[in-house]
This record gives sequence, structure tokens and C-alpha cells, in this order.
Amino acid sequence: MKEKDTAAYVLPKLLPIFLLLGLFPFGFYTIYHLNYGEMDIGLISLANFILTSVILVQNYFKKELTWQLDALVVSTSCFLIYCCYFLGIKGLFFVFPLITVIFFYYSVRTAIFASSLLASLVVLASFHSMEANIAARVAFPLVMTIVISYLYSSTITRHRDALTLEVNLDYLTGIYNRRNINAWLSQQLKEVDEHALLALYFIDIDDFKRVNDSYGHGVGDGLLVLISKRLAGVTDEITSASFALQSKVGRLAGDEFVVVVSGIAQESEVSIFANKLLNKFKNPLIVENTKIDVHVSIGVALTQDHLMSPDTLLHYADIAMFEAKKQGKNRIGFFNQFIANKVNHKNQISLAIKESLDNNLFYLHFMPIYDVTATKIVGAEALIRNDKPELVAVGPEDYIKIAEEYGLITEIDLFVIESCFKHMQLLIPELDQQPFILAINISSVELKNEKFPDKIEQLANQYKIPPSMIEFEITETSLVDHGYKSIKLLQRIKAMGYKLSLDDFGTGYTAFNQLQHFPVDTLKIDKSFIWAIGPNYTNEELMIDVILSLAKLYKLNVIAEGVEKPHQLDYLKRLGCSQYQGYLLSKPLSWEAFTELLNINQHE
Repeated sequence: MKEKDTAAYVLPKLLPIFLLLGLFPFGFYTIYHLNYGEMDIGLISLANFILTSVILVQNYFKKELTWQLDALVVSTSCFLIYCCYFLGIKGLFFVFPLITVIFFYYSVRTAIFASSLLASLVVLASFHSMEANIAARVAFPLVMTIVISYLYSSTITRHRDALTLEVNLDYLTGIYNRRNINAWLSQQLKEVDEHALLALYFIDIDDFKRVNDSYGHGVGDGLLVLISKRLAGVTDEITSASFALQSKVGRLAGDEFVVVVSGIAQESEVSIFANKLLNKFKNPLIVENTKIDVHVSIGVALTQDHLMSPDTLLHYADIAMFEAKKQGKNRIGFFNQFIANKVNHKNQISLAIKESLDNNLFYLHFMPIYDVTATKIVGAEALIRNDKPELVAVGPEDYIKIAEEYGLITEIDLFVIESCFKHMQLLIPELDQQPFILAINISSVELKNEKFPDKIEQLANQYKIPPSMIEFEITETSLVDHGYKSIKLLQRIKAMGYKLSLDDFGTGYTAFNQLQHFPVDTLKIDKSFIWAIGPNYTNEELMIDVILSLAKLYKLNVIAEGVEKPHQLDYLKRLGCSQYQGYLLSKPLSWEAFTELLNINQHE
């Protein structure tokens, strides 16, 4: 059916009602006039009755209606004109509902013309069977019906247009939104042929959060508007250079934009267009008298395959953009076979993680932590392990990152915490009041999870674990990358009685004065600094000296991880490091081997 102003919203639901209501007068007129009245009116009524019935049946079986409804409107109009000619006011009664139907079915402009023509013709026809003054008085309510129907229909149209604008365009910038870009992209992908390329440019503003934090969200919104105009300007330049090219610019969400160019003749042009987009941000943008340097990372994906879906193409470009950011931002990344292989590899790892979670294939090993003398075990760090070949090949450090990327890390975190609590429940009676702390690594994702402290408390109550015996480890980088809310969450966990440690300390470039704001009890010196300790104690150890001095200043416990050489341990002892862990003292052990070592250590 052709597009209507109001029909797209109202007609599909009301059509069966209109048709059923039309059947009754057509049926009545057919029976009455074939038996007692005008034979012509009876036959026309019968024809309309049959046509209405056919349309009603077609509509019931979801068959497409094209000319049938137009034919019914014309047929009904002719029928009413004929009735008014012979019956006068009796025929005029049925003109009013038909005018309403016309406004529901046709566009406003067409409905005004059609209803005005119908009203004029039925009034003129009624002069044959009724006095002119009566016909003129009837004309007034007909005009009022047209006016009221027009006002209602135009109001619905305005609301529809506003809704269409809201659904299809980005509310802030006025460019295409994700929905409309997907729809346009779907159509373009269907038309891609072997002689043309379609390129999708996924554009992310580098460090946009800094703009909002520094200047406020009003300036941030203004910046997004200016960026969208610059991108639209580039697409206009690109398409004006060749009639074969088509392009669209859209905003997906937040500071993520997309530019799509189709009809590209040569692959070399894809890079040219990407550089044009990147170069548009060489000069600062001015928002509310504030000069802001803007840099973008661009991911590019292209296709000649009409079978590729918009979501797949967007995903590929997003991955390429992410790779560009990892390489230093303010640059262009192209989706290629190397990246495709990486994505496929990650997918395989994520499937192995899911299977391991579903089948309980993860287990824990425990790395002993030794006291200041490096002779007595005072705790352990829980380390996740898995024997699936895919996961063994990459190791926990890599597959945990993939779990974070694929949204699987929360389930892993809860598995590790609950497993640790189960083991601690068995160990507590054996400790005989000896000090012992079990360190559990948690993902940076949990720093945004407001339900995380409640889940910890629930598990601790279930297994009757004293919070003072548990220390949660977070990496220094993850803490620095999070804000005030994350620190408040950690303060909440610390208030529950748990200890907190900052893992890999020295790699996240924490400002020393920031430590007073971080609610941590322990610093774990990253193993890279430990491994840098030479046999002759050169200046390479300076960072360790600083960390230990800093820890004493803030009264923090310090654990040196990765101790593998005797001279490393000697140097750390000389500086007064609090605790140690590493292969020199013990490798990670199964629970049975660890508890056996712990019993021996306690009785020495």
C-alpha cells in the first residue's frame, strides 16, 4: 500500500471495523431496495457489499491490499451520490462516516480534495429530491465534518512526523541514529556489486570523558554537535566529487560516530577518505569560547559481499577502531585478515570459557605468601587454573582479559570467591589461631558493580568466613582508570572488614599523594621490578626503594611477588620488605599440596 499520513498508524487496526460497519448499510440497502425500493440502488448496494466482503476476507488472511481500497472508496462515493439524487437526506446521512474514513486513509491534502469534492457532489445531487434551502443547511455540518477531520488528521500527522524524527534521527546532533544507519546500510549492502566497495568508518572521540569532566556536559554536548557537522561536511565533499558515491553520517551512542560510503571504485580511495576524516580534526574546535583539541580513532571495514549484515560490518569496524586505540589513538585502523584471526581466536577462547563455566572445569591453585623472614607462611594468593588445551595455551592472564571483554568475568569472579570461601571453611579449624590471609583477585568490572559487596557478604555468611581473613586484590591500573564511585565501593568493602591490596604496583603510575585516597592495606610490587634487581644492586632497584619508603610513610603492608633469585630476596630483606611470594620460595600448589606444606610450616 502506498504511504499515508495517518493510515500507517490508524488504518491497519481500524480497517476491519470500518469494513464491518460498511457491510450493515450495504446489506440493508441491498435487501430493501431489491424488494421494495429502487432496483438500481439495490444492485449498486449489492456490488459494494460484495466488494467490502472480499476486502474483509483478504485483510483477514493478511493479503496485500493495493487498488481494492481505492476502488471501494470510489464505489461508495458513487453509491452515495446516486442515493442522494433519489433519496435526498436519507442518502446524506452516510456521507459523514465516509468523509471520516477518507481522512483516515489518505494523506491530508488528498483527503481535503476528495472529501470536498464528495460533499459538493452529494449536495448538488440532493437538489433533485429535496429543497435547496434544506440541502444548503445540510452542507454546513458536512463542511464542519471536513474541518474537524482535517484538524484531527493534521494533528496526528504532526505527531507522527515528530515521532519519525525522534526514531530515525539522533536527538542531539540531528544526524542519523543507529536505527536509521542500520536500515540505510541494509539497503546499500543489498545493492553492492562486484565493481564497487562499501566502506564503513567507525569513529570514536579519544578521551571524550575528559572533556565532560573538565568542562561539563553542556560543553561536551556542544562538541558532539560540532563533530557531527564536521563529519557531515566531509561526506558532502566526498559525494560531491563523484555522482557514483553515496554516503551517510550517524551517531551510534555517546561519542561514537559512523560514516558509510558506498559505490567506491578503487580500494585506494578507502584510505584517502579515512585520512580526510582524520585530518578534519587537526585544528581545535571552539565550544562556548573554549578551545578544545579533539583527536579521533577510526576503524575501517569494507565489503563487496551483499550477504554481510550491518551488525557484522559495524562489529568489524568497531574492532578495527579498538585496535587503533591500542596502538596509540588518533589514528586509523583497518579490519584485515590478521584482526579477523584475532577475533576468531578470541571467540574460540570465549567458547572454551563458557564451556568451562557450564561444566565446572575451573579450579584453583594457591601461591604461598611468606612473612618478613621468608620462612613462615602467613597467607596465599588464589590463582585460577583450567586444563582445557585452548586455555592452557594462552594462560590465565590472557583468557581473563578475554573473559572481561566478552562479559564472562563476573561469573568467574563469583566462582573464585565461592571456591576460596569453601576452602577457607575447611582450613580455619586447622589454623589454630595462626594469622592467615587468603588473597583473591577481582576484576576491574566489579568496581562498577554495586551489587558486588552484597554478594560477598552473602557468601561469607553462607560459609562463615571472617572478613579479616580475606584480602581482595585489584590491579593498580584498574583503580586509576576508575573514578570516585569505584573508590566508594572499595571503601564499603573495607568497612565490612575485608582487606584490600593493590596488585602490580608501580605499573599504573599512581601519583604518590593519591594513595591516601585509595582504601588499600597492601601494595604488591610488580614482578618486573623484582626481576630487575641485579646481583650487584645497581640503580635499577631505585623504584623498589621508593615503593618501600612510600609504604612505610602510609603504613602499608608490602608484598614482593615474583621472587625467583636468592639475591633478589636478600636485597628485599635488607630493605625490610614485609612479605614475599615467588618460585624461589614455592610454586603455586594444589589445595592438598598447599595444606600439607602449611601444616609442615606451622610445626617447624
